[in-house]
Amino acid sequence: SRFTTAANWLAACQQFYLEHVLTPLHNFSHLVKAVDGFVVSGGGALNRDLNTALHTMYAKPVYVPPVVGDANLAMGYVLDLLCPRACQGAPCPPTRFLGRSPAPPTADPSQQGGRRMDPQTVARLLLWGAVIAVVQGRE
Repeated sequence: SRFTTAANWLAACQQFYLEHVLTPLHNFSHLVKAVDGFVVSGGGALNRDLNTALHTMYAKPVYVPPVVGDANLAMGYVLDLLCPRACQGAPCPPTRFLGRSPAPPTADPSQQGGRRMDPQTVARLLLWGAVIAVVQGRE
């Protein structure tokens, strides 16, 4: 059934994250001691098991921006978290949401070898370990 297929894909993706994200992070745990927390963005931030495992493994807060697929929001969130410490009591400059580009994009993905793909193809490529980019607007 479609539900069983979707559940199998979900389990495979979760296992991939556990093996290819958490294990390398564990190998660099001495570096993790120097940070106060994590900001997780993109599709991986939707994986609550990954976020819980990061929090449990390192006993540090895990921040997930409201719109996790937008890298600009994640970066703004990092700046908001760091700003009070960096400004040391001085008024902090506001962080700016870059949003969508008002001008047409300068690079056309189709001219760079890009092509439209359905979600199933993207998921299959990710499971095979292919390096891909999913582009939408400025993201």
